[in-house]
Amino acid sequence: TELVEGQSAHYECRIEPYPDSNLKVEWFFNGKPLTTGHRFRTAYDFGFASLDVLTAYAEDSGTYTCKASNRIGQAQSSIQTTVRCK
Repeated sequence: TELVEGQSAHYECRIEPYPDSNLKVEWFFNGKPLTTGHRFRTAYDFGFASLDVLTAYAEDSGTYTCKASNRIGQAQSSIQTTVRCK
């Protein structure tokens, strides 16, 4: 994915089985836990995990990973994002 500085991004992945009371969903940026807050918002609802990056900056370039785990095991999906200056 390529963004221009100031744009927003929405990433989403489908997670099964749903519902699963033991499911844990985590987001990572360049291998480190992503701190959610002002510009980064995560959600998990009805089997879909999402990440919104609001007002992207060049330093937001990197790899975003969604990791889902439960008693059976774990799975993850990643996307490489590049944010270029205007």
